[in-house]
Amino acid sequence: MTAVVVSSEARKGGVGKTTNAFHMAVRLAEMTRPRGKNVLFVGLDPQGDAYRVLGFDHPPVNGISDLMMEEAGYKDAIVSADLSKVDPRLPKRPNLLYLAASDALTRTVKQLDDGAAALQQGLKDGSLPKPLRTMLEQTGVRDATAAFLEVMEPLRQNSRIAYIVLDCPPSIGPLQTAVHQFADFAVVPVIPGDQNVTMTFEHTQQIAQDRSQGCKIRILAIQPLRVDMQKQVHQFSMQQLQEVYGDLLMTPIPTRTAIQKGVSYGGYSAWDIMDIDKSVEPVALAYDELIELVMKQRVKA
Repeated sequence: MTAVVVSSEARKGGVGKTTNAFHMAVRLAEMTRPRGKNVLFVGLDPQGDAYRVLGFDHPPVNGISDLMMEEAGYKDAIVSADLSKVDPRLPKRPNLLYLAASDALTRTVKQLDDGAAALQQGLKDGSLPKPLRTMLEQTGVRDATAAFLEVMEPLRQNSRIAYIVLDCPPSIGPLQTAVHQFADFAVVPVIPGDQNVTMTFEHTQQIAQDRSQGCKIRILAIQPLRVDMQKQVHQFSMQQLQEVYGDLLMTPIPTRTAIQKGVSYGGYSAWDIMDIDKSVEPVALAYDELIELVMKQRVKA
């Protein structure tokens, strides 16, 4: 059975994509550990702080851009996210793996796409040497999308990996097509508010458009975050989301300062914090509903 691939994505920054991806990854790792399976957390945001959320002091030396440029292998780029060996205070996560992004990813995508465009032009105008032209006609031109899929598909096929969680940048950017071709499902986080809700509508419309053009991804869930139902604007936003998304709308995750602190300190999830602060229990329970939904997709597969 191949891995189930879930992206955490939204059009707007600062709406909890990384927090969402982190909680999905750590809980899925915990749930699959008894079966001897791994979960892979993939950072795709060059400006993101996924490494801090996982508890790292700095990004790993190698990452996905090195794989795409064929400058590193999987053993060099994929690292263990079990930092309890370094700091015993951190939770044990022996089956959580991490493939990082860095600011090099933006340059890598541009370099691959620019190179592919130049080769395509050379094929079109006949300026390429015949041996190169013949090879490219047989193999195709390797742009960033092709490089991403070439790197990621063997990981999906790896029998030891049960889930792959993608932490995407705002609007996903130039890798949007690649992500939507590779991922099975999208979880779209949203913080209540007029602008956030509007941008969520726009983003899910983009997913639908990509599906109409052959991408496999489909929306699994709309996950409201940092919700305070005492606020009228939050009530109105939730009503709008319910009208548009219906059963796709998950239980709202309430605002809890302890969660933000735990994520900021690095390595602590809602379930870790709940042991010492019961006020975060609604957060943990809401995330458990999301995790259960994700795990059902593997059973269906």
